[in-house]
Amino acid sequence: MTLDTVNVLEIANLSLCQINQLRSYPDTPEGNKEAEATFREWVRDANPGRIEPITEEEMEDALDNGIFEVGDGAIIITHST
Repeated sequence: MTLDTVNVLEIANLSLCQINQLRSYPDTPEGNKEAEATFREWVRDANPGRIEPITEEEMEDALDNGIFEVGDGAIIITHST
Protein backbone atom coordinates (compact mmCIF):
# COMPACT_ATOMS: atom_id res chain seq x y z
CA MET A 1 0.00 0.00 0.00
CA THR A 2 1.28 3.45 -0.88
CA LEU A 3 0.15 6.87 0.22
CA ASP A 4 0.47 9.29 -2.67
CA THR A 5 0.80 12.87 -1.43
CA VAL A 6 1.65 16.37 -2.53
CA ASN A 7 3.96 18.05 -0.01
CA VAL A 8 4.74 21.72 0.54
CA LEU A 9 7.82 22.50 2.61
CA GLU A 10 9.26 25.73 3.94
CA ILE A 11 12.97 25.22 4.47
CA ALA A 12 14.73 28.01 6.36
CA ASN A 13 18.24 26.82 5.52
CA LEU A 14 18.87 24.44 2.62
CA SER A 15 22.41 23.52 3.69
CA LEU A 16 21.19 22.54 7.17
CA CYS A 17 17.86 21.07 5.96
CA GLN A 18 16.09 23.16 8.58
CA ILE A 19 12.38 22.64 7.90
CA ASN A 20 10.05 25.28 9.34
CA GLN A 21 6.78 23.97 7.94
CA LEU A 22 5.49 20.90 6.14
CA ARG A 23 2.00 20.25 4.85
CA SER A 24 0.85 17.17 2.99
CA TYR A 25 -2.24 16.74 0.86
CA PRO A 26 -3.67 13.73 -0.95
CA ASP A 27 -2.47 13.45 -4.55
CA THR A 28 -5.90 14.15 -5.99
CA PRO A 29 -7.11 17.07 -8.12
CA GLU A 30 -8.47 18.74 -4.97
CA GLY A 31 -5.31 17.98 -2.96
CA ASN A 32 -3.11 19.38 -5.73
CA LYS A 33 -5.21 22.54 -5.80
CA GLU A 34 -4.86 22.95 -2.02
CA ALA A 35 -1.10 22.29 -2.16
CA GLU A 36 -0.65 24.86 -4.92
CA ALA A 37 -2.62 27.43 -2.89
CA THR A 38 -0.40 26.75 0.14
CA PHE A 39 2.74 27.08 -2.01
CA ARG A 40 1.53 30.42 -3.39
CA GLU A 41 0.64 31.70 0.10
CA TRP A 42 4.00 30.70 1.59
CA VAL A 43 5.93 32.25 -1.32
CA ARG A 44 4.05 35.54 -0.89
CA ASP A 45 4.58 35.45 2.90
CA ALA A 46 8.30 34.69 2.49
CA ASN A 47 8.94 37.97 0.65
CA PRO A 48 7.73 40.77 2.94
CA GLY A 49 10.72 43.03 2.20
CA ARG A 50 10.54 42.69 -1.56
CA ILE A 51 10.06 46.05 -3.26
CA GLU A 52 7.99 44.60 -6.10
CA PRO A 53 5.50 41.83 -5.35
CA ILE A 54 6.16 38.50 -7.04
CA THR A 55 4.66 38.45 -10.52
CA GLU A 56 2.33 35.74 -11.74
CA GLU A 57 5.00 34.72 -14.25
CA GLU A 58 7.57 34.28 -11.44
CA MET A 59 5.01 32.29 -9.43
CA GLU A 60 4.24 30.01 -12.39
CA ASP A 61 7.98 29.46 -12.98
CA ALA A 62 8.41 28.53 -9.31
CA LEU A 63 5.48 26.10 -9.50
CA ASP A 64 6.84 24.56 -12.71
CA ASN A 65 10.27 24.12 -11.09
CA GLY A 66 8.82 23.02 -7.74
CA ILE A 67 10.97 25.50 -5.81
CA PHE A 68 11.16 29.19 -4.90
CA GLU A 69 14.44 30.15 -3.25
CA VAL A 70 14.34 32.69 -0.45
CA GLY A 71 17.71 33.73 0.99
CA ASP A 72 19.32 30.56 2.35
CA GLY A 73 16.03 28.69 2.23
CA ALA A 74 13.24 27.72 -0.11
CA ILE A 75 9.59 26.89 -0.52
CA ILE A 76 9.24 23.51 -2.22
CA ILE A 77 6.28 21.60 -3.66
CA THR A 78 6.82 17.93 -4.45
CA HIS A 79 4.93 14.70 -5.04
CA SER A 80 5.71 11.53 -3.14
CA THR A 81 4.51 7.98 -3.54
